[in-house]
Amino acid sequence: MQELKENNTEASKKNRRIAGIIFGVWLSLIYSIVSHQINHIYMPGIPLQNPNENLATYYFLAVLVGVVFGLGSTWPENRWAGIFLGSALGGLMEFIDLWGNTIFSTAARTIGSLFFTVLTFLPVVVLLLPLSIIIRFSVDSLGNRQEKRFSIRRIGLPLLGTVSAIILGSFALYPAEARNAFYSTQELISTGQKSSSQSTLPFSLKSVEGFMEQGKGSYFMEYSDDISQLTGGVPTTASALRSFLIMVHFDNGFSLACVYTGTSNSSTCSNFP
Repeated sequence: MQELKENNTEASKKNRRIAGIIFGVWLSLIYSIVSHQINHIYMPGIPLQNPNENLATYYFLAVLVGVVFGLGSTWPENRWAGIFLGSALGGLMEFIDLWGNTIFSTAARTIGSLFFTVLTFLPVVVLLLPLSIIIRFSVDSLGNRQEKRFSIRRIGLPLLGTVSAIILGSFALYPAEARNAFYSTQELISTGQKSSSQSTLPFSLKSVEGFMEQGKGSYFMEYSDDISQLTGGVPTTASALRSFLIMVHFDNGFSLACVYTGTSNSSTCSNFP
């Protein structure tokens, strides 16, 4: 009898953890899909950079984060210990890409990444707590035989988790001024590529060395609020609190960046990096 009870307990643990993994992967994929696609939806026709430059890698990492997040949330027997463990592990997983890019970089960049991690880790953990709570309570309710099969709690919590992941993913939407700047930059590049000489280039592109020779062919664009990346320094008219970059990367390796301030459609462009 005791052995049967232990077997049931082990089976219950296994089922809880498997359910946690499945739910964690589901929420992670929903978040990743929304955060990746939302700017494509709002800006049709704009060649945006794929996350991590590789969609397969992007979604593999999303699945990995979901596995760790879901398993951590359901591994301990104590419900709240699992919730905090899942949030902490999920928070650590959010920094995989950052550390993957800096671990072999310069000492200054590595130190900067360390400070960024320390300062943002706890806020990320707090942000993930509601999802970890939803995962654990949902999985526990699924394993509760006393609950009705189609109870509101069983259906409502997974739905709430899915909606929460969609809302969190929607925060990846670029601000309205940045979306307008993407179209302005696209028009600028199109006009520049049609120019027959340096003198006929749009004013913003005249300061970009080599555009006439190399600014050709396909390209993709990306957004950054770190205007200090702009080669040659930041224009005196730009405010660090209100300005941002639209970076253009051509398939041939040539790159440039245009700095925009506020809602203005005019920009100052320079070679990048």
